[in-house]
Amino acid sequence: MKDFVPGKEVTVHQVGSLVFSPLICFEVLDDEVVREAISVSTVGVIQTNNATFGRSPQSAQQFQISRVRAYEYRIPVLVAATTGKTAMISSDGEVLESLADFESGHLVVDVSPSQPNPPPIRTNHLLAASSLLVFGSLLWKTGRRRLEHIRDRVLGRITA
Repeated sequence: MKDFVPGKEVTVHQVGSLVFSPLICFEVLDDEVVREAISVSTVGVIQTNNATFGRSPQSAQQFQISRVRAYEYRIPVLVAATTGKTAMISSDGEVLESLADFESGHLVVDVSPSQPNPPPIRTNHLLAASSLLVFGSLLWKTGRRRLEHIRDRVLGRITA
């Protein structure tokens, strides 16, 4: 992160055998940003200053999204939070080690690097587009029949 200005490239860090492009809290919501960062990483790293969430459920929601990302990409994820949950999440989304919300401390965990296994995004888009086409054609056909029925009723009244 540089001066809170969007970058033009993914920044990659290496610590021993671990390679990662860190994400900040709100980025875990953006599929494209996550896909770019995870594609060059052997471990997910998410850092968050979620103090503004206070004791609201937002911090827990953000943490659950991090668990989903670990499962989605089949990669271990480390979460470092100022007031929320700091944790080590396995590649199947299981919380292996954690500190509770508002608990000061640190975790020492063994992390095995892994290759991310991105979900089949293009297939999902193809499925969605196909579904929309089928739904649209059904609507068009139903609407056309309805218009024909209304036209026939109107014409039948005029000729009667």
